[in-house]
Amino acid sequence: AIFTLINNYKAINLSIKSKSELIELLNQINNIFEAWEFIAKPLDNMEMSDEIIDLAEKRWSAKMNKNFEEADKYRKLLEDRGYSIKDTKDNYTIEKRND
Repeated sequence: AIFTLINNYKAINLSIKSKSELIELLNQINNIFEAWEFIAKPLDNMEMSDEIIDLAEKRWSAKMNKNFEEADKYRKLLEDRGYSIKDTKDNYTIEKRND
C-alpha cells in the first residue's frame, strides 16, 4: 500500500504542509518496521513557520475557488512577511526573499 501511495502521488503536486505530513508519516512507519534508511532531503520550506504555510494554503484555496481578491490579500500578507509565492500548474512554490 505504501508503494501505491508513493507511485500515485507525485510530491510536486503536494502542498508544503502535505509534504511535511508525508515525511512524518514515513518516519513513523519506518520507526515501526525499520525497513529502510530514511534521510530526508533538506528543504528550506520545512523551516517556514506554521503561519506562513497557513497563509500560503489559504491563498491557494482562494485562488482555486476563483476568489482572486482574497488570494491577492494573502499574497500581500506573505510579501509583507518577506516571502514570494509563485504558482505552478498544479501547486505553488514559496521562498524567503533575500532583500
